[in-house]
Amino acid sequence: MHIILSNITFSMFEMLFIVIIPILLIIAGIIYIALSQKQMNLFQKALHNVINDIKDTEEYSIENTILLKEAVDDSDYPLLSDAINQTIENGNKKYQGKWLPELSERLNTGFLSSKQLKSSLSDTPALLIFSCGFIASLIMIILPYINPNVYSQNLIFSTLPLLVAALISLFLLNHKNVLSKNMNIEIDDLKKSIEQIIPVYSDKAGLSLLVNEMTEHENKIDASLTEFNHQLDEFVSEDFQNSLNDSIREFMEKEIAPPINKASETLSDLATSLAEQQDQGMSELAESFSEKLNISLKNNFTSITNELSSFNVLMEDTTNFIHDSIAILENSRQQNILLNREVSDSIELMTVAKNDIANEMAKMSDYLEVIANVTEKMTSVYAGEDANLKQQIGSLELALNSSLNTINESIYQSQSTISLSSQLKEEQQAQYTDMIEKMNSLLENLSTVNQSIHDTTDNFAIESGKLVKTSLNNYEKALSDI
Repeated sequence: MHIILSNITFSMFEMLFIVIIPILLIIAGIIYIALSQKQMNLFQKALHNVINDIKDTEEYSIENTILLKEAVDDSDYPLLSDAINQTIENGNKKYQGKWLPELSERLNTGFLSSKQLKSSLSDTPALLIFSCGFIASLIMIILPYINPNVYSQNLIFSTLPLLVAALISLFLLNHKNVLSKNMNIEIDDLKKSIEQIIPVYSDKAGLSLLVNEMTEHENKIDASLTEFNHQLDEFVSEDFQNSLNDSIREFMEKEIAPPINKASETLSDLATSLAEQQDQGMSELAESFSEKLNISLKNNFTSITNELSSFNVLMEDTTNFIHDSIAILENSRQQNILLNREVSDSIELMTVAKNDIANEMAKMSDYLEVIANVTEKMTSVYAGEDANLKQQIGSLELALNSSLNTINESIYQSQSTISLSSQLKEEQQAQYTDMIEKMNSLLENLSTVNQSIHDTTDNFAIESGKLVKTSLNNYEKALSDI
């Protein structure tokens, strides 16, 4: 199948290279540019968000790295977050967290470009499209030599794919340069924003800081040396030294030495007099203090001992009373146990009697039935005496029923009495047990109190003796020091 175009006939194969391939190259270039521009928009959006988050910060401090880290962590561009985090980590390692390292180490197109952007920033897409157009044109040029009868040779149409590919390649190269320029501008804006709020180390900044610190240190050293030299000149001066020695010697001989000698003699006499008076005063004071102290301690301890003795007697009486109470309670408990046993025996006897009465009543019922039968027979025999006999039998039946009801009521009351007696027995036993436990606990507490009082008394006597002895020793020592 051939197509005629401008009086030139082309086969479908030739039309593939002349029309379809250039169109495909144009579409591929447009798609590639659109994808790269989309990636560029994502990159610009992420950088703008970070810049907007940190631009309102007024303080200039390394602490703002926390704000910067939070801003990049919230962005949707992982490469930017990784680059900033690595920069902060490098600053902590290299400069002890006081500076950020050179931002260009991580904030550049090489680290921040995604795979699509890296491909767009390279010459590979343009070379691929140019290669496709060149191959298509080369095939169109070679085909007439291979089969001149089928394929016609036309240089303009043969080079059409190459021309289209060249134009698209030039457009892609220009687009690459535009992307690279825009990325560098965005990265520079981010670096400037960071440098405005966070100290960033650079060669010039480090050198100026070092020079400033060395200058300040040198000025301090010069000032210290000047002051030291001035003081040294004053003290080392020979005239000053001689005059100072003479003045000190004269002052010591005339003003200091005579009063010191006189004071030494006076102090010697005073020490001798004080030693004699001290010995005499100490002897008198020790005798008087010991006598008064013994009298006072004797009076005080006598009253305390009497009170404690009376309290001990009271405690012993209380203990004996509690023991007697416990014995009385125990005796009462034993009597209650015996009483409960007797009540239980009586109840058992009543139960046996109830059973016997019940048996007797059963027998009486049988007898009544027999009497009733006999009565019926006698009624038929003795018709004239029927009314009187029937009345007597009715009276007998009423009496027996009344006795039976009385016996049943007695049995019910006996059962109630048994139940109440058992309940009362259990309550009394529980109360006796409780009371005995409380009495035992009270005895133990009283014993503990008694022992504590004895121990306190002994300790008080011992500690009082020690305190008196210590006070006397301290007083004697103080007097000897005086």
